[in-house]
Amino acid sequence: MSGSNEKQMSPAEMKALVLKCMAGFSSGDLSALDGCFHDDYKRNVTPGLKGVSSFAEHVADLRNRHAVLQDARFEVEEIIAEGDAVAVRFAMTGVHTGEFLGIPLQAKRFDERR
Repeated sequence: MSGSNEKQMSPAEMKALVLKCMAGFSSGDLSALDGCFHDDYKRNVTPGLKGVSSFAEHVADLRNRHAVLQDARFEVEEIIAEGDAVAVRFAMTGVHTGEFLGIPLQAKRFDERR
């Protein structure tokens, strides 16, 4: 989160912010994301899937994920920060309990690694 009037975050601060956001998703406490994103946050995704064009849309999407992916959580495997960038290798795990991305209810555990 940098802008013309904002202090540049250190790599350690950026990593802590990303981990805070991911922990908020994992615990279901999406209020932990407040202050982590600008209102005009955009998330680009794989072509063919719907991204988000604001922080409000991002939170709504995460709430939907929790509604259809029981026990959804991120498991951080590696996090690297350098300059003004952070990269995270993670797994998202849970149980598929409702339609998600056009995929009907599976009632199976999933483990998606990125």
